[in-house]
Amino acid sequence: MTSLFEQHPEWLTEQPVFVSPNLRLSRTVTAAYNLLQDQSCWEPLTSYAWNQWLYALYNRLDLKGRDVPILLSSQQELLLWNQVLRDTDNQLLNPRGLARQLQKTRTLIIQYQIPLEELKQTAHQGTEQFIDWLEAFERLLRQQRRICEYELADWLLTQPIRISRLVVLYEFPELTPLQQRFLEVALNGVEPVFFFEQKSHEHLFVSDYADAQEQYQAAISWAKTQLEQNSHQKIAIIAPQLSDDLVQIESLLQQTFHPDMWSTFQQRQSPGYNISASHSATSFQIISDALSLLTLNHQEIPVEAIDRVLHSPYFLLPKHTDFLQAGMIDRHIRARKNPTIRLTELIEITEQAGCTVLHDALSQLSNTVPKYSKRQILRTLWEWLHLFQQQLILAGWPGNHELDTYEYQQASLWQDIMNECASLESVIQKPIGLEAALQYLQQTAQQTQFHLQTIDSPLQVLGVLESRGLLFDKIWICGMDHNHWPPSPNPDPFIPVPLQKQKNIPQCSAEKELNYARQITAEWLSHCNEIWVSYAHTDNDSTQLLSPLFQQGENQLSLLASTPSEVFVETETIADHSLIHLDWNTPLPGGTHFLKDYIGCPFKAWAKHIMRSEAPPDPVIGLDYQDRGILLHDIMEQLWRQIRDQQTLLEYDPEKLFQLVAGLVGRRVNRYSVLSRRYISPIHRDLEVKRLCKILMLWLEIEKQRPPFKVIFNESSQQYDIGTLTLNIRFDRIDKLADGSLMVVDYKTGETNVNAWLNNGQVNDPQVPIYSLVFQQEVKVAAFASLKTGHMELIGVKDNNINEIETIKPVTQAFSKEIPSPENFQQLIELWHSILSRVAEDIPSQPIVARPASPTVCRQCDQQPFCRMELENPNHG
Repeated sequence: MTSLFEQHPEWLTEQPVFVSPNLRLSRTVTAAYNLLQDQSCWEPLTSYAWNQWLYALYNRLDLKGRDVPILLSSQQELLLWNQVLRDTDNQLLNPRGLARQLQKTRTLIIQYQIPLEELKQTAHQGTEQFIDWLEAFERLLRQQRRICEYELADWLLTQPIRISRLVVLYEFPELTPLQQRFLEVALNGVEPVFFFEQKSHEHLFVSDYADAQEQYQAAISWAKTQLEQNSHQKIAIIAPQLSDDLVQIESLLQQTFHPDMWSTFQQRQSPGYNISASHSATSFQIISDALSLLTLNHQEIPVEAIDRVLHSPYFLLPKHTDFLQAGMIDRHIRARKNPTIRLTELIEITEQAGCTVLHDALSQLSNTVPKYSKRQILRTLWEWLHLFQQQLILAGWPGNHELDTYEYQQASLWQDIMNECASLESVIQKPIGLEAALQYLQQTAQQTQFHLQTIDSPLQVLGVLESRGLLFDKIWICGMDHNHWPPSPNPDPFIPVPLQKQKNIPQCSAEKELNYARQITAEWLSHCNEIWVSYAHTDNDSTQLLSPLFQQGENQLSLLASTPSEVFVETETIADHSLIHLDWNTPLPGGTHFLKDYIGCPFKAWAKHIMRSEAPPDPVIGLDYQDRGILLHDIMEQLWRQIRDQQTLLEYDPEKLFQLVAGLVGRRVNRYSVLSRRYISPIHRDLEVKRLCKILMLWLEIEKQRPPFKVIFNESSQQYDIGTLTLNIRFDRIDKLADGSLMVVDYKTGETNVNAWLNNGQVNDPQVPIYSLVFQQEVKVAAFASLKTGHMELIGVKDNNINEIETIKPVTQAFSKEIPSPENFQQLIELWHSILSRVAEDIPSQPIVARPASPTVCRQCDQQPFCRMELENPNHG
């Protein structure tokens, strides 16, 4: 940066005004000046980003007694755009997204000085609608005497403002028409000085990688190696996709430079690198947890928000709550399966769990929550925000531990969000309800972009725009493939493309983007001694090539370490052999379900049925698949208790049969809702009743087509010994056929597969085979009753001489031909007994290990966080 003053030493004493396109460059100029300053008589350097300069000029005006328009912040402007959209069209699917686009389009119109009449002359259908919105927005601005931030230059030109000092425009690639007009008028015809740093490059290396992950890892490892060799170098990693890949890049940086950041209890400090990209405020846990707590003001609180509050380190609520207690409370909440919960219900659960501190804290908070009534409570936005702040203080936010560098900045950001949200009061200008106030606060947090302040570092990770004008010793430029460089055009949807090309608006055409990419590429080559260019071969399964802008580069891939350096964190391994020992003389927990899971994976069976480990159910609206399965089994049991046999079924008048089914379904749905403590809205209840009635009536038609039968066992329980194990089993249904033989029926509301009963010498689904073994020679038919909507049928296996419905196949035709099929049902029974006895005998003596029978078992298993099979064998499946 010293070349700036080396070429113009007079600037050290003349003190011109330096103006740059962005804040990063203005700081760079000031830093360069401070390095050279060695005389106390020198005045401090005046250096601004463009917008900073305009605000400085605005603040120097004498505005006393004058009618000055109010400057709208970006958030306030969005609020006005939303108001315009609400007043003109209430059917828009995404009004907030459209408001942001309208704001962007108007910014371009102002910056590129497009008169409204010219826009109307070239308008297409989309532009005509935009013009209607724009004119409504302009009327609102005039009524409220307001201007937007990007209109400040236009407004300053109406004031007696003249700049006598020399203005140096530092690293301005191009000026917008508004900027050109402002300089012509404000400088009174004096030409500004354009200055560009120059630094010829000596080396250009090109390398390619399999994917973006490998590319970023190589760049970061290279930067770490360079700084280890010379910590005084200025290094940059430039990533055009920095905003999109920010999480991935930050993770790799932390693993490489600070591998112990998340594995210890030490406080985090500023890292040894700077990243230019910013995050939405809601991406920070301390902010999102605060918003989650405020959802306690809702009548129906999302379960996810309660989960955050219970486990957040930023509240005093769980201060004296044991971690296990918090987990049990969370489990009680999720067991209800409702996606929401009322605060009174949450307080009741904490009392039942014996969590006194949390119960008392939530009770105190409930006293501040506005009571719901038919008439909505209306307050000013400022009053609501004051209430929200009181609730956070009452909850102990942001916790009682010492905040580290990151957390302190994030906690301070919350006050900025509250202040920004409070500023919307001047635009709203009327009392609002609680829901609206919370929505304004949530939107303000989402739209607030924040960049964590870190110590100055020799390594800068930058996007394309942030890299312009900066000098470095070495640069690594990622993502230089032909798909991303030059970038694809992205013209504004509301300004006709020919007009955009005429005004030379950014991103309007492929030619514009090509020139833009050429200009920036030339800047990179002139701002650094050594440049590394890389690209990924593949992106979303598409093949990529090096950008044509770098075809002249000399490929010296051999100079780059072929394998990125890996960072290992020392870990401690503890072997825990203290498994629960079972009394094998008592019934095995889980019964046939344990046996099925054991065949799939021994660890899954042990974890699920012995350790009682299971994933909490996901909250749903209405009933989930498990609820529907339980309810259907219950209804089928009650139905056959009344009908009992096929003859009675055939004698029923169709209308009376429907009345029987509908009445039974309605009563059992209501009963299930009460017993399971599940709230089912009237709409969902009616839909569920209609669905079940339709399924049952269709199923009874199938039962009518069968040969005569009588139901003799209906949801009955029994113990059965196999090998060294005792199983508790529960039959869905056992039918007695006309010849006196028995038929095992198992209800299924999901997928069914008869081959799972005998597949290549294995029994993968032992439930129906075990039921059949209980009655041995009496059973001649085993079947699934598939009650899946759109696919209802009886499928299974029968003895060769049994007369049954044709979808039930004889034993000799039922299974795949990989092995010889049994010749009759008795041989099938004997084969089932032989296979399952061996499995049962092995269970007490075999080690409990994660040994999935197939990759599908792992993909469908909820025990992965427990067994960590994916970590031990990442290639599995």
